Amino acid sequence: MRLLPLVALALLAACDVGEAPAVTPMAERLPPEVCRQAKAALDKSVKAGALMLNSPTDAVIPQEGWFAIDAAGREALQTAMALSAVCAGEPRLEQEVTVHSEDGQVLSRRLIKTSYSTAEALSL
Repeated sequence: MRLLPLVALALLAACDVGEAPAVTPMAERLPPEVCRQAKAALDKSVKAGALMLNSPTDAVIPQEGWFAIDAAGREALQTAMALSAVCAGEPRLEQEVTVHSEDGQVLSRRLIKTSYSTAEALSL
């Protein structure tokens, strides 16, 4: 009688159950407040003449201005661009953004995560 549970465990272990199916995260709409804050951050930079937006995901900034911004500022700008683009369109988990110099040189091209937790962590 004691062998029966062991035999059952051995048979179960021999079964090929395969891997569990991967869970695909779903993109969700960002909260309206996050969208307003991202847009306001971009509008402020545009009004100040610090950058020009060709589209929500494509900005032009003077090269010396780009390098005068510290890494955290560049990250915040690109995140605001990505969040603004996602707010204006379909929800995405990631959004590519590009920053060019005035002469067309690509200063940065990045894929930014656009989940609510990213926006919340950056306090946009």
